Amino acid sequence: MIQVLRYIPLLLLMLLLTACPDPTPPKKLLPTAPTGLKVEAGDAEVKLGWNANLETDIEIYLLSFQEANSTEVQEKMIPALAHETIIPNLTNGVTYRFSLKAKNTQGQLSESSPAVEARPFKDTPQTSAPAQPQGLSAITGDALVMLNWTANTESDLAGYTLYWGENAAELGQSKALPSEATTTTLAALDNGKAYYFVLEALNRFGQVSVRSDVVSATPEMPMLAPRINNVSIEGYDLSTQVRQGAGNITLIVTGANLADVSSAALGGLELGLVSATATELRLTAIILHGQQALGFQDLTLVNAAGASSFAEAIEVTAITVMKLLDFHPDDTTGLGTANRPFFTLKKALSVASGNDTIFLGSGTYKDGEKWPLTDEKFPPKALSNMPSGITLEGQSGGVVILQGPGLGEHYAGLVFADGGTIKNLTLRGFRRGILLTNNLDAYLELENVRVVEGYTGLFAYNAEKVSIDDCEFFGHFDKQVNDGVGIYVIGQTKLTVSNTSSHANGDGLAIEGQAKAMLSNITLNENKQMGLYNNGAYAVLYNSKISNNGEDGVYLNIKDGFLSREGFEMHGTTITGNKGYGLHLEGANSFVDLGTGTEPGTNSIFGNTKFQLFDNRQVNSIPDITLVGTSLGGFKLTGGRLTAGVGGKEFIEGGIKFWRINQQGNSLVFNP
Repeated sequence: MIQVLRYIPLLLLMLLLTACPDPTPPKKLLPTAPTGLKVEAGDAEVKLGWNANLETDIEIYLLSFQEANSTEVQEKMIPALAHETIIPNLTNGVTYRFSLKAKNTQGQLSESSPAVEARPFKDTPQTSAPAQPQGLSAITGDALVMLNWTANTESDLAGYTLYWGENAAELGQSKALPSEATTTTLAALDNGKAYYFVLEALNRFGQVSVRSDVVSATPEMPMLAPRINNVSIEGYDLSTQVRQGAGNITLIVTGANLADVSSAALGGLELGLVSATATELRLTAIILHGQQALGFQDLTLVNAAGASSFAEAIEVTAITVMKLLDFHPDDTTGLGTANRPFFTLKKALSVASGNDTIFLGSGTYKDGEKWPLTDEKFPPKALSNMPSGITLEGQSGGVVILQGPGLGEHYAGLVFADGGTIKNLTLRGFRRGILLTNNLDAYLELENVRVVEGYTGLFAYNAEKVSIDDCEFFGHFDKQVNDGVGIYVIGQTKLTVSNTSSHANGDGLAIEGQAKAMLSNITLNENKQMGLYNNGAYAVLYNSKISNNGEDGVYLNIKDGFLSREGFEMHGTTITGNKGYGLHLEGANSFVDLGTGTEPGTNSIFGNTKFQLFDNRQVNSIPDITLVGTSLGGFKLTGGRLTAGVGGKEFIEGGIKFWRINQQGNSLVFNP
């Protein structure tokens, strides 16, 4: 009995141990990552939805979101029973990135769902999202990958976003690209490492396309290939911009494997080798005047083994002038580039040469400028201040004014010897606004130009070609001499004028000599003298309006005989409200076409103070005037011709009687 009692404590201990459970509970699995996350952008908000997790112990969802180009992350906790939410108070036009995690009652977090992006927008989209980008391909180089794709064709396309990373499921880096882009290059990548790329298209409503197919590429360093890490310009501080015609510059290239470089080129221009080490290369370049390839220039390096590399190096800009102080313009320290501009047009012209482009930012160009002095002979002359073939371009959408000293001073604004181009600017207060004289090889193009408040807006003499489009000439009249003209072209000049107004001048448009003029959609009104003064030039006038001028609407003097070889044609034009004659003809032989049976004139000449048509040509001038389809004083002519010098004879057309009055054998008037 004593032996049995001795074992009782031991048995009790064993029973106690077997009754106690294991103190370590079984490990619980993490929640699965949420699936099906999708977004819908609205006005300053984004709506998100997802598939509910299947686990029964999900406590909350944790939504993370941030601007695509920011590292600042915001979070929102969402109840477990919800499977959609709205994020308000976002910024329209900014791309946001969203991801979702699930959290269980044990405090365990799942992996993040795949990230999605959306861009809130103000307008209600009227179109669908852009099509999926096609044709994405990759070309590898030394530490770089060049991507190419086929352009999307949507009219509301706003741009593309390229995503890339080292894991096809996590493309964490992005680059915004303009809508016109079809290629881009990513540099400073790691050789031997695979990268994955997709492309997304975006329209102006913030709608995003389905991403393109994923492509992968692995940058590799070719044997002995030079590597470009950075390019700078000696003496330009941190700027990599250089203006047209800058001349000799030295490029400093840093990178690797540079000692064996045997040749270098910048945008196709061969460079000189100054010195080379393994990590630094010095090259000389000449930036010529009239450089056609404005914009970024690729630097290409080739070594003795034929291995090469390239990278965007510098940007060649137009010769740039700014007035806004934010750009720190300066004629002394400026470089004439977009980021270090000059302050005056005078400085820009002093460094410019043939076929350069000068860009003028918004502002008034007056202080510090120098304008050419003109003589008052005929034709007027002045020393040219515009290099051959130059383009002078004002800021599109801005207000660029070249301010002259006033009508009383004999200065011209822009004087061309060999022609050029002017765009998007105003000349004001010059006696001669624009001057081009006596060069039969010269051309001049004006687009969106205003010339106001002078004596002559444009004077061109014996030029090859003058083209004027979308321009205005206003207020050219000198009370001291009771004269002035908006546009004055003389000699053997081919003139084209379209979509242009010339008003409140002396004469609106004057052409003389052997000039040939093609005029369409022009307005010549409220000039103190003639609307159109034509002394011997061949002219074609279409779809225009000539009205309310102080003297004749159109005056043709063809006594010099130049018109006898060709003539004057007018179609679709209205001449009305002029205080002199509507159409006044002088001179001798000429073909005057106001409409024929095959091409009716559809002109309307009415309401002029004197006769609508005054034919004062010499007796027996030939050929006759054709008038088919032209309305005179409200009567439309369906046929017939006018013969000069036939007096005392009735001309009956369509039942309407018109009297020809011939006094002393040389005066013919026509007035219904």
